[in-house]
Amino acid sequence: LGSSKAQTPAGGANQRASLEGCVGETLFNGVWRFTVKKLEPIGPAVGLGPGWGVTVELRNGTQTKTQLHDTGLESISLVQPDGNTLTFEVSDAERKFIYKELIQAAGTTYQLKFHAPDVNTPSSSVPRPSKLIVQLDPKRLTLEITESSLKAGKVAYSTPTPSFRVNLTCQK
Repeated sequence: LGSSKAQTPAGGANQRASLEGCVGETLFNGVWRFTVKKLEPIGPAVGLGPGWGVTVELRNGTQTKTQLHDTGLESISLVQPDGNTLTFEVSDAERKFIYKELIQAAGTTYQLKFHAPDVNTPSSSVPRPSKLIVQLDPKRLTLEITESSLKAGKVAYSTPTPSFRVNLTCQK
C-alpha cells in the first residue's frame, strides 16, 4: 500500500499553478482527464497508521497510448487542513495505476492510499484532508522513447499549468 510522509506545506508563496476543481469535477490538461470520485477514511496498513483513500478516475485524452508515469508525473500529495502533506509513495500495489498504459479514451479508476507514517497514530489524529495535488511537469518526461512517441503523436499539454489541485471540501 502507499505510504506517506509529512512534507512542508504546499501553498502560500511557493504554491504551484494548477488546474483546480472539486470532487466529482473532471479536469482536463490536454493529455489527462482527471476526476476525484470520493474520499474516505481507511484503516492502518502493515507498518503504517490509518489514513485516507482517494478514489480517482484517470482517462487518456490523447490519440497515443501512454501512462501517467511517462507524462511528467512528479508527485501526488494529500494536503491536510494545517497545510502539512501526506505524499503518495509508489509501492508494487500502486504501480498498476502509475504505470498502466492507456489507449485513446481509455481510463482507469483507482483508490490512492495515504497513511500516517506511524502505526500507533490514532484515527482521530489524521484529519480530513482539504486538497489532493497531482504535480505534472511536461519538461520532465521520463524516457527519450516516450518523449519521441508523444511528439510523434502530437501529444502536448494544452495548458501551461497541467498539474491538478482538487479541493476535497467541495463537490460538483
